[in-house]
This record gives sequence, C-alpha cells and structure tokens, in this order.
Amino acid sequence: MAYGDIVGEQSGETAPHIRARVEHAAAVQRDRFSRSAGVHANAQHEHSRPCGALPAEPPVEAMLRQAVTRLGLSAREYHRCSRLPGR
Repeated sequence: MAYGDIVGEQSGETAPHIRARVEHAAAVQRDRFSRSAGVHANAQHEHSRPCGALPAEPPVEAMLRQAVTRLGLSAREYHRCSRLPGR
C-alpha cells in the first residue's frame, strides 16, 4: 500500500474535469447515433445490426474465433473487429 493511500492523499481528477469528459462523451454518442432511430446510447445499439459488419464467411469466422480463443479478445473487441469497414 502506498503512503498516499494510507493518509488519504488524492491525486485524481477534479469533479469539474470529470464532468467535462462525461459531457463530451455524451455529445459524441448523440452525434454517433443521430441518424439511428430509437438508438441514443451505446447500450441501446444492437451489435448484430448491419453497420459495416463482416460477412459470415468461414475464413473470417475462423479468424475471429481464433482471436477470441487464443488472444483472449473481449466481447467488445470482437464486435469492434466484426464491424471493420473494407472487409
């Protein structure tokens, strides 16, 4: 344990700075989903929605399966890869 943890020293961000980052992230999300009816946040976005998704071709599926299995790709990373443009 560090000395700062014991005595309660704070080295984190200030509340106004955190608020500004959160507000910026919310504005980015609003812009991202402005053309998607009924979708206003990442949590509402269906990952299976066809938004540049790779075709379900066996070589692509095999590569993604390997990435998840061998490299420990997370679900978020899997979905990001499956939506890459330029197939």
